[in-house]
Amino acid sequence: RKLGFEGPYLLYAWFAVAASISAVALPRFGKLAAIEQTLEGRFRERHARIKKNAEMVAFTRGENPEIILLENSYNKIRDHQLSVLPRKFLSDSIQQYLTKYFATVVGFSLTVRPVLTNFNNMGNATPGEIAAFFVSSRSTLEGLANAVLALFELQKRVGTLSGLSYRVESLFKSLHHPKPLLEDQIQAAKDEGNPPKRIINKNSGLLRFVDVDVHEPNGRLLLNKLNITIDQGMRVIITGDNGCGKSSLFRVICGLWPIVSGTVEHPEVHELFFLSQTNFVPVGTLREVLVYPRILGKSKELDEHLWKILEWSHMLEDVLENNKPGDMVLVDVKKKRLAVRGLKRGATMDDQLDWNRALSPGQQQRFAFARLFFSAYPYPLDSDRKTRIAVIDEATNGIAPDIEADLYERCRKLGLTVFSISHKVELKSSHDYELHYHANKEGSWDFLPLKGQK
Repeated sequence: RKLGFEGPYLLYAWFAVAASISAVALPRFGKLAAIEQTLEGRFRERHARIKKNAEMVAFTRGENPEIILLENSYNKIRDHQLSVLPRKFLSDSIQQYLTKYFATVVGFSLTVRPVLTNFNNMGNATPGEIAAFFVSSRSTLEGLANAVLALFELQKRVGTLSGLSYRVESLFKSLHHPKPLLEDQIQAAKDEGNPPKRIINKNSGLLRFVDVDVHEPNGRLLLNKLNITIDQGMRVIITGDNGCGKSSLFRVICGLWPIVSGTVEHPEVHELFFLSQTNFVPVGTLREVLVYPRILGKSKELDEHLWKILEWSHMLEDVLENNKPGDMVLVDVKKKRLAVRGLKRGATMDDQLDWNRALSPGQQQRFAFARLFFSAYPYPLDSDRKTRIAVIDEATNGIAPDIEADLYERCRKLGLTVFSISHKVELKSSHDYELHYHANKEGSWDFLPLKGQK
């Protein structure tokens, strides 16, 4: 009432000027936060990689190069933080002066104005009235300045949050709206009258490829006009030079890569089981790990079924007497225990261990076969989620040849259609056909019978 409408409006005008100056002079905190998160993510990834491969680094005496890589990653975070700190200091200084100190000067000027201009008869007021007016106006304008300063602080926090939100948004956008692959090649196939087509056969192990072209995402042709039919129970080994894309066919089947041209006929994706050359052991009890990704309750019948699977996978052996603590323990089949490191009594179905440490690399590969056998011979036996096709990608490198042959024989007894990707010549004796990639620009291939197949 005593300041008039001009007083608050002029103060708001100053805050608008301060906001304009801040928008030009202050750094973009969202972008800085996004850069910081990117650098920290790379540092954590490299640290986790060293932790995972610590033994191989020690074997190859690679400590110094790894330390250099890790320190370089850390130094980038440090340099970024050191470059951000002066900007934050400048930002805080500008905001404090613009929204607090200069705003106070503007507030004092607005407080004096009614007395000097005799607004609302303030020029004739007594000194006591002027002092009371000054105190009340000062507290009002100071509270307004502090509120605006809080808004500026909130702007910085929102800016930082926006940088983190941008990274999350980019992740979801790339997941829900991935960039289309091989659009030109697919359109060319449609123009030639050979559009891509996918046919899903339920409860069938049949695989058929009719005039199928397989391309890498970068456009390189891997297979040209693939025409083969794989019946239930057939075993095919895929051969070719390193880097020729031997696993590309299965990426197309699972939809990781698009079909460029031709017709692909295959079972449902859950009827395919992949054993990769990288050992993967889930987290959980022995029972939970064997039935992964299914979730089944505890029962005596299930445990009996799983011990049979472990025996098929050559995971169970006889007990050795007088074991010392920390020795590899070999466990009696009848007692139904599993050989593990550092556990003298062996492992039971209810034990939850760090299986990557408890099992040797060769055991982990046999363990993967145990999960394959359970998926092909599930419990209960009438389960509709049954594996019909197994893809074995260099997954037997740590397994003895006699055990390897027995594992492939078990696949045959279970009626599995087997695709093996391997350089082992001796594995050809466990297969019926060979699909050979020539790895040339024409994408040529051969489908050859083995063991007298016609």
